Amino acid sequence: MDDRERAGAAESLLRRASLRVTEARVALMSALMRLKRPVAAADLIGELSDYGMSEVTIYRNLNKLADAGVLKRIDTPERRRRFELQTEGDHHHPHFVCDDCGDVRCLDEATLPEVPAFTLPEGFRATQHRVTVHGVCPSCDQGSSGTGTVPAPRG
Repeated sequence: MDDRERAGAAESLLRRASLRVTEARVALMSALMRLKRPVAAADLIGELSDYGMSEVTIYRNLNKLADAGVLKRIDTPERRRRFELQTEGDHHHPHFVCDDCGDVRCLDEATLPEVPAFTLPEGFRATQHRVTVHGVCPSCDQGSSGTGTVPAPRG
């Protein structure tokens, strides 16, 4: 997908969400489409420096788009929130978080075990669930002979 196609797709998603189409929003969404992974706002600041957007504009628009369901928020243990595009028909997928550098990657091809049935305490209501695999990315691992597989839970 080239820049023009990404911009067109971003505009279409904004209209479907009944949001104003602005240059800042189209640029943010286009960057997320191009990067194809969850990205922190701080990383987008560098990506979008050519557009002259302030950090406040970037943060405000990311949160507005997430509140509208156009983006998904991914919270990581080091409290560096990431955002990724929520596309139509988007499936729930797990993420890998590097415990050393904080990099987050989608595990689109991962096969998840069936989630066991459970009952919430009276008066509680679940709004979401997340599956996150923690470990070390190849850049941080530097030569370790890890297998890349997750050990089965003990129980």
